Amino acid sequence: MEKIHLTNLNLILDDHKKEYMAGDEVSGLLTISMKGRLLLSNVKISFTCMGEAKWVENPGVRYQREGKVYHNKTNFFDYTYQMPKQYADNCLGAGDHVMPFKFRLPEEGIPSSFESIHGSVSYYVEAVIDEPAINEVHRIGEPIIVESPMRNNLNISVGGTAEKDLSIFGSGTLSLSANVVKKGFTAGEVIEVQCSVENQSSVDVVPRVTLYQTQIYMCGERHKSLEVALTEPIVGHKVKSETDGAEIISVPIPQEASLSIKSPIISIKYFVHITLDIPHAIDLHINLPIIVTNKSALGLN
Repeated sequence: MEKIHLTNLNLILDDHKKEYMAGDEVSGLLTISMKGRLLLSNVKISFTCMGEAKWVENPGVRYQREGKVYHNKTNFFDYTYQMPKQYADNCLGAGDHVMPFKFRLPEEGIPSSFESIHGSVSYYVEAVIDEPAINEVHRIGEPIIVESPMRNNLNISVGGTAEKDLSIFGSGTLSLSANVVKKGFTAGEVIEVQCSVENQSSVDVVPRVTLYQTQIYMCGERHKSLEVALTEPIVGHKVKSETDGAEIISVPIPQEASLSIKSPIISIKYFVHITLDIPHAIDLHINLPIIVTNKSALGLN
């Protein structure tokens, strides 16, 4: 078959939409302008979710100056739009042509979009036109953002306690309790952490709270884990010796925080870290796991 002489190739999503939810329909148009002829069987429109993790360990070590590179890349899914049979073997002539397409995102079992220096979860719609006669391929893609929120155990409360006996630089006992009334939150929401301190010791103590994100990247049996503080420590009120104290410490979730993710390549987790600062002694600590989801999963839409 003669060369296509492609003059324009464009992929347009309906309503120019860029953000989708798991279970949504993704639809749009592929526009083609050309001077030659084209078999529709040589046109492929696909919808892909790609996960990738990559990091380097021990760079600069003798005999391994570049370090050991760990790289994992996986297709979570790759759907190809099936044209109606009556059109699949047709031939397009010279001129302008418009081809509609649509896909349905799975309702569950897919990760949310994510990107960092060590990995990503990427979604995109791609159109490929193959010209086997001249060994040439034309390609165009459109990235989209997909939210696939966690929906289980969002409304259960989470709590913990820690205790300590002082001996060398003080005396008496200390007890720290903390809880949140639910486990699921949205980005931009404020977490209200209920802190209680029983200070039956000879020193004054102060609670503080920090929100952390844990990023876990996996490559076979190897993994890389990073803990990132998303907030500065938020300091509560001093609890004086031989007294008890209770307060709510408010911790904001950054607006740009990604959704919690659990996948074979990348997992994103969050926890509220509560510390009781004790002078001249090892502090008390409590970690409360939370889930960052969206309003739909929490029934707020």
